[in-house]
Amino acid sequence: MTVENPVGVLDSGVGGISILKALVEFLPYENFVFFGDSANAPYGLKSREEIRELTMNSVKILLEQGCKAIVVACNTATAAAINDLREKYRDIPMIGLEPALKPAVLHKENSRVIVMATPFTLKEKKFEDLKNLYKDRAEIISLPCPELVRFVERQELYSPELLHYLRKQFEPYRNLKIDAIVLGCTHFPFVRRAIQEVVGRDVILYDSALGVGRQVRRQLEAYGLLNTSQKRGEVQILNSKGKEGEELCRRMLYN
Repeated sequence: MTVENPVGVLDSGVGGISILKALVEFLPYENFVFFGDSANAPYGLKSREEIRELTMNSVKILLEQGCKAIVVACNTATAAAINDLREKYRDIPMIGLEPALKPAVLHKENSRVIVMATPFTLKEKKFEDLKNLYKDRAEIISLPCPELVRFVERQELYSPELLHYLRKQFEPYRNLKIDAIVLGCTHFPFVRRAIQEVVGRDVILYDSALGVGRQVRRQLEAYGLLNTSQKRGEVQILNSKGKEGEELCRRMLYN
């Protein structure tokens, strides 16, 4: 394994491109391989065992590409499989995601924070443990959004149907003062504009991209795998839907 080997990034579909964008900007000299499992999206409505098996298969594909580290750019896949991945691949950095709850809670005292995520992510012990860390600092509301991943996979990023869906999801909280929203799925930043329109400009939206970039850099340094070249890295795109999925990922990455 050399420092020139790529960093692998996986997601249940195209959502992880939001993390890949941040990584390319934060680590410009690294090479990346992205694998999106769009043929099986969304993961958030599947069983733990199904998600775990799909995630393991995605990691295998990336390791066959010679990846020196793996970023599980999917909160749902992280919750289902990251512990097993770290146990199985002890010599390879395995970086997972968690909702960006800490910055959302700490930006204001006694705030009210909504966490948007898949039903699987919100019901997992990993999220409950995270939520319990900050329960005395803020009112934290879990908001499952089971259909939102499908909107992104269909590239409905700002449609009347999407806005209707979001208004319906937020209706129970319409009369509450919301301080921040955590986008707890890597698909959700792609509909940031629509979410912001529904909740108003005074609500701050947080996602995990910057935190993941810092963690990947720390892990690469710790393993002696950080690419110190001054040559800009390359990005390879793979998708389980083939050329159609790969082209969509490229458009989302470079637009």
